[in-house]
Amino acid sequence: MPGGPRAQTSVFTPVVWLLLALAVAARVWLIADKNLWLDESVSWQFATGSLSDLIHGTAADIHPPLYYILLRGWVPVFGDSLVALRSLSVVFGVAAVYLFYRLLDGVPRVIAYAALCWFAVAPHAVLFSQEARMYASATAVVLAACLAYRRWVDSGFVSGRALVVYGACVAVAVYLHYFTSLIVAAIRLHAVLLAFGVTPTRSDPPRRLPLTTCPAVHAAVGLIYLPWVATAVSQVSRGQSWGETATGPAIPANARDMLAGLLGGVATYSFTSVLAWIILAVLVVGLARLAVSAFTGPQPERDLFFLIVALMPLTLGLALLPFAGRMDLARYLPY
Repeated sequence: MPGGPRAQTSVFTPVVWLLLALAVAARVWLIADKNLWLDESVSWQFATGSLSDLIHGTAADIHPPLYYILLRGWVPVFGDSLVALRSLSVVFGVAAVYLFYRLLDGVPRVIAYAALCWFAVAPHAVLFSQEARMYASATAVVLAACLAYRRWVDSGFVSGRALVVYGACVAVAVYLHYFTSLIVAAIRLHAVLLAFGVTPTRSDPPRRLPLTTCPAVHAAVGLIYLPWVATAVSQVSRGQSWGETATGPAIPANARDMLAGLLGGVATYSFTSVLAWIILAVLVVGLARLAVSAFTGPQPERDLFFLIVALMPLTLGLALLPFAGRMDLARYLPY
């Protein structure tokens, strides 16, 4: 992106330390102020039972098992109080803020700090960092996958370490939540564009992504996921019994509500309110600016990556509406 000093993401400036401290404070403030809700009680049940009950119970539920396994390892150390159960999500929530900062390499410093400040205190991000659920962990791991992928691309596709970290993050992500696969699809689209030379990389000299590399990595992830594939297919096919079906006339209204949830997070804004239109205007202008930069800016490949990962999961999530029924995309796509 043009203009302004670059954000030095390899160095922790006092501002960054302050914003990370702010993220911690926002996530621990009043963390025990509300009781466990239904889904959190399921997390507690799986985390405090036997491993066999966890696996079988998860298979009969709707989510993959990894978050519950992590929480089961957390509880013996920190206990199962409200604070202890939710503190794992606090750790992931703060880690997500840090990873987001590292992902901002090359962004003008003032923009990087503004984005980091918003992520540190955004009610949406804070909420999921105070829930004993998998959404904060999914956000952190997705950002880690994006960061590792960016490190690999920026190395000119020669950093084996970055590629291994990316593959490991993808394997962890899909065991945390099924909707993380949408960000994987977005990254794969970007990789295909790089492989066919649609946009140049920042490496010197620019290189095309090797055609077989990403398919090989995702094939390895598929092998790691193989033990859960049958269960995943069964869960996705079964869907959620409480979910509302989305018929033709109801689809536009449901899509509008899901988009409003993603824009407003925990706050429900009506599109008749001034604030909602301000939020929408910021989003549209920002995405339009990013789209222009993706084709005409000094770092088109990188900006195209951000554009794809911003829009593709949302587009695919909305496209699933007629088949999956009404969903809380703000919860399933927190990243």
